[in-house]
Amino acid sequence: MSVYGVFAAVVSWLADPLALVFTASATAAAIVLVTGLVRGALHPLNRAVFRGERARAALAPRLAELRRRHPGRANAGDRRKAVRELYAQSGTSPMAGCLPMLLQIPVFFVMHQVFSAEQLDGRTNTLLREALFGAPLGAYWRDALAEGGPLGPQGLVFLGLFAVMALVARWTVLRARHAAATGFGPVLPPEDEPGAALMRRIVPLMPLMAFGTLVMAAFVPLAVGLYLLTNAAWTTAERSRLRRSWSRAEAAARRRTLDGPGRAGRAGRRRARARAEARTRPRTGARTGTGTRARARARTAAAGTDTGQQQGRHRRRHGGGGRHRR
Repeated sequence: MSVYGVFAAVVSWLADPLALVFTASATAAAIVLVTGLVRGALHPLNRAVFRGERARAALAPRLAELRRRHPGRANAGDRRKAVRELYAQSGTSPMAGCLPMLLQIPVFFVMHQVFSAEQLDGRTNTLLREALFGAPLGAYWRDALAEGGPLGPQGLVFLGLFAVMALVARWTVLRARHAAATGFGPVLPPEDEPGAALMRRIVPLMPLMAFGTLVMAAFVPLAVGLYLLTNAAWTTAERSRLRRSWSRAEAAARRRTLDGPGRAGRAGRRRARARAEARTRPRTGARTGTGTRARARARTAAAGTDTGQQQGRHRRRHGGGGRHRR
């Protein structure tokens, strides 16, 4: 079985239980689920890439120092060597951010082939008969226009897909601008690095690539357009979450720095003294005997007081009786 047949089998297998909820659109829901599973599997890598970006941003002053120390084309070789050594020491790479995107390209092509081919592994491709709100998942925008125009049953499904993709693209651009304004913008490699020229051309266009997926959706099957929509929404949400987590971690680190070691040390010493006092404080009913001896001394003192009072009363009565007799 080819990779296309395996992919089609996985989608069909996931669609069976989803049919209980999504009925005729179960295969479309399975495509969304498959996209989420792929992106979830890539999340650790994306998180590592994000941390690498922040590490490279922290290296910016040192990179500027290297460029100042090795200026001009005559020192370009020494400068590149020093930059590579700096990246190696920090465990980062300026090209590492491309890896997650490259890993998703095969998924796109497999999805496109599965929902375009009439046959898979010599068998009729039954996935082409599946639909989303009545529009076949293997249909193109041109097919929808031929069936009933943009306001026909299939055309409305495509228009709905395009509208949601436009909203996601707008959200992506706004989040990218906010990230750049808050110091989370893309980190560009030095100009003399290999591949830096290409990266410097691509990175500014990355937010606009969200609108590029909208254009692409008009030339791919409906199922692939659904994959592009899910993938774009996941990417923007994931990046926003990573930025929030990083901002909270940086804020916590700043608070610890402002508190200072002295304050933390005093708090630690107070806790240590409290624990020491708790260990040395006598407990109720302890076996040391200290409490028992104290209670015994109190009872003895009370008994002595009572005896003295009784003797005083006896002397007063005895003395009083003698005066009466005289």
